[in-house]
Amino acid sequence: MVDSLYAFLRELGYTHPLRSILASLSLLPTAALGVADWLHFYGGAWLFPIRMKILLASALTVLLLISLLLERRGGVVRRTLIVFLGLCVMASAGLGYLGGELVFSRQKPHEPAVSRPEQEGAEAFARLCASCHPRGENPFKPELAPRSAPQLADFETFLSYLRHPEARDGSNSIMPPFSPDRLPEKEARDIYRYLLKELKGI
Repeated sequence: MVDSLYAFLRELGYTHPLRSILASLSLLPTAALGVADWLHFYGGAWLFPIRMKILLASALTVLLLISLLLERRGGVVRRTLIVFLGLCVMASAGLGYLGGELVFSRQKPHEPAVSRPEQEGAEAFARLCASCHPRGENPFKPELAPRSAPQLADFETFLSYLRHPEARDGSNSIMPPFSPDRLPEKEARDIYRYLLKELKGI
């Protein structure tokens, strides 16, 4: 039965292991799930690690294709193939590092004990905000960092901005809106208190 399957595939011109088919079929679902994670956790923001991961993934794909072609041609200088495989390893390592930065940069190191509301605010900020605003900064527009934002004037202004973020000229902001389902008012208030205490020193 198994031999018949391989014989049939050979007649079609496919002589590679079947696991290669599974690996190829998993590319699209993996990419789709990655996009879903990006939209959910980062609001579709073009963070530096995201841009670099796309660049490295594209480079890795090209390097793998070149390595495969070199290996199939035969007679190629072994050193050349080793160089391309080494570049593949470096690109993979870069992807792993950037993935770690995206995940673990949202987590804060251990700090002295704080009150429950402050802790909840810090956790909510780390989960929902820190990926785009590390250490209270704004990598997209440094002059508009949260620590100095006029939206922190009072909680109602802050909450209104979270629900319907707009740029100062009235256009849509790059920041995604946070609906009550995604960010309940209590969590928003915890984040507001955290920002006032930790970022503005109030």
